[in-house]
Amino acid sequence: NGGATFESRAQIGDFLTLYVQPEFQGNEEFAAGRLASGYAKLTLYNVELLVGRDSLWWGPGLHGSLIFSNNAPPLDQIRIGAAEPFLLPWIGEWVGPTKLLLFLAQLEERRDHNRAKLAGMRGTIAPFSFLELGISRAVQFDGDDRPRLAAKDYPEALFRPDAGDDPIGEARFRSNNVFAIDADLRLRNVDRYFLPAKDLRLYGEFGWDDTCCESNFIPLREAISGLIGLHLLGVFGQEGLEARFEYAETSGLSFAHSQFRSGYWTPGEVISHFIGTEGQDYFARVTNRLTPNLMLGLELNRAVIGSTVSGFVGPKERRVGGGIDLSWRFFERYSLFGAYRLADVTNRNLRSGDDGLDHLLRIELTRSFR
Repeated sequence: NGGATFESRAQIGDFLTLYVQPEFQGNEEFAAGRLASGYAKLTLYNVELLVGRDSLWWGPGLHGSLIFSNNAPPLDQIRIGAAEPFLLPWIGEWVGPTKLLLFLAQLEERRDHNRAKLAGMRGTIAPFSFLELGISRAVQFDGDDRPRLAAKDYPEALFRPDAGDDPIGEARFRSNNVFAIDADLRLRNVDRYFLPAKDLRLYGEFGWDDTCCESNFIPLREAISGLIGLHLLGVFGQEGLEARFEYAETSGLSFAHSQFRSGYWTPGEVISHFIGTEGQDYFARVTNRLTPNLMLGLELNRAVIGSTVSGFVGPKERRVGGGIDLSWRFFERYSLFGAYRLADVTNRNLRSGDDGLDHLLRIELTRSFR
């Protein structure tokens, strides 16, 4: 098997950006091409409008996110939001720089409710220079199968989370809601407190799924998920030496749903954290900038991955592995990235007895035209 990915970006003034990233794959039996990502982005004043296919990553995590990550393929979407943080009227000085984002995406045809919609909204504030807070919500709703929502019902489906709690009387309002709040705390010069690093980041994300019957905003224990991370910079006083530790856990109701039976999912991948329903992820990574243009990375990972399909009775996938990567920048405009990953897998793709070693070799060559 082999593949190649290319990307091209065009900037027209300060207001229009065009981006395409085609991907080609093939082997002895077939060859195929697709648009991995591509969009047009219009920026006026401090408002960005994006139309096209693009990835989303919400939250401070490095190895996963409880709302949106690049674990799933990029979504076809219309997105509008702030290009740069801004101050809100009246309360801006109190809550600090703010960013707001809203999007509407079209999911694929071959699923439980074909061509269902996915909407997301996120807001962040930075009340202090060392603290950023965020709140996110995503909702799956509608679909081409009957009963369908009328366009005038979209605001109710989006902004009233309990609208889909009655699958019989209000079946057209079927919806799957996912919520999360996150925080990112950054502290400088912590070595004076005898910690083994110059600077430190402590971040976390707390998420929950809708839980029925006007309790959507009251998390039930069976529906919550969490992520916590520690990022150490300047470890042992060495400039360029960093260490990161991250843990995530989801519950038995996380990303699952009784009406959207495949769950918070697009074909093959969870839209948020790759561990899916009732999963766990332990992740550690160390990077060292050996020279100004050369960086080495080492990582370890242990994960338990569950299915988001409602009522799934198969096994969980279990992975234990690690990897090494090297980044080299040369001739000012070029960079070369190489990575090797190895994982010991049990119940690969949630199939009992499908065990073995997975190897991944990744090489990227990038040229900057700026």
